[in-house]
Amino acid sequence: AQFIDSSPSEPTEKLYQQKEFKIQTEILISWFRKKVQTNGCQVSMNKMQQIVHNHKGMDLTVKKLSKEIFLSPRQLQRHSNDWLGMGPDDYLMYHKFLYSVSLIQQERLSLSEVALKSGYYDQSHFIKEFKQYTDMTPGHYRSILFAEKSDIC
Repeated sequence: AQFIDSSPSEPTEKLYQQKEFKIQTEILISWFRKKVQTNGCQVSMNKMQQIVHNHKGMDLTVKKLSKEIFLSPRQLQRHSNDWLGMGPDDYLMYHKFLYSVSLIQQERLSLSEVALKSGYYDQSHFIKEFKQYTDMTPGHYRSILFAEKSDIC
């Protein structure tokens, strides 16, 4: 890492000077990441995360998201996989799940209300996706959550 220059200039000279494959690889990866950043990938991902957060999972699709950040769906897929380790569809689903978890913690909302406010079509869709992440139903999760809260008080 000490051989890597912070400027995104061409790495040819540095690669030529280094004989160790590992260092050459680090130089190339560093150069590539800087090129990607200067091409707006990081900006696009930050913008995507902000838009998803603001929508709270409601009525947002990959197609709508790609239009809002001015990328094709394929470019969005590529950037998302590179920066988040998951595609935009998985990220949307995961964010919707996280939002539902925050709503479940509010005792005043029914699980049907949580499902609808989180952007799920119906309660069965909500339960199915919730179980993918937790291996339990939202009702079971809520009962455990509130049982723990009553034990603390």
